[in-house]
Amino acid sequence: MDNAHKQIVLGRAGSSTVSVKGVDIPAGAPILIVPQVGPKISYEVEYREICSGNNPNQTCISESVCDKRPGNFGLRTSVRATVNGKTGDWEAVGSVFCSLDALPVLASPDGKPARITSPTVTLADLKRLNVLAASSVVQPSPHTLRGAETNVYAVSRTQTFTTRIQTFDVTIRAIPIAYTFHYGDGTSLGPVQSPGAPIARDRWGTRTPTSHVYRTTGSVGVTVSTIYRGEYTYNGRPYQPIPGTISVDSAPVGLTIWRARAANVADDCATDPNGWACGLPTR
Repeated sequence: MDNAHKQIVLGRAGSSTVSVKGVDIPAGAPILIVPQVGPKISYEVEYREICSGNNPNQTCISESVCDKRPGNFGLRTSVRATVNGKTGDWEAVGSVFCSLDALPVLASPDGKPARITSPTVTLADLKRLNVLAASSVVQPSPHTLRGAETNVYAVSRTQTFTTRIQTFDVTIRAIPIAYTFHYGDGTSLGPVQSPGAPIARDRWGTRTPTSHVYRTTGSVGVTVSTIYRGEYTYNGRPYQPIPGTISVDSAPVGLTIWRARAANVADDCATDPNGWACGLPTR
């Protein structure tokens, strides 16, 4: 905004109730006061997560500011004006808010509400949703052989949620975009875009893009970390991206690694069930 439109201050509502998009803001609630500058000016409001990389003044604060509301992130209000068809830059105003419930509304000096054009969905909103982890699958399982290729892959899907943000009904999608496979022996692969895929039983032991060779025997827990990006829509509009990503870890899949020994024998186990190697495998 140019200097003629920068007189934006953080104040509080007067004795009367202010209504914004049908939502009553009680007297004394935080409110943004903006000057009335001609008939062809409109304002947009965004609520931006502190330290997310989207804060206009690039000032980071400690999350301890919001320690009264665990799980909430510091949010700062930003305003952008459009004057006679020309849209200005976003500018941060006011202090930090620790809850969506405490965010200010935009109003003119006479107390009439200005138009809030759209909700702002942040990474904090995506983190609050119950985004499920992908499942990790191991072939063969629950046992595999030392020195052989063990196929590991992830099963994931796009997840859709409906919630209410800043008086808007918003639909959010969490979309898996990358995977990190943790094989349980201290090694990992990723992040990679491919989740891997199952292979037929007669191909077990062959190499795949996400398979792993265990070098020692023992028991491990195999997990996968799935990276999700978010996007949202409201009022039937096209989906818009949510800046940033989240990572969700799967539950471990137990796997035992065995060693194999080979020897020449006179008869197979059908002929001599008590013959060498006809019992349980040797670990």
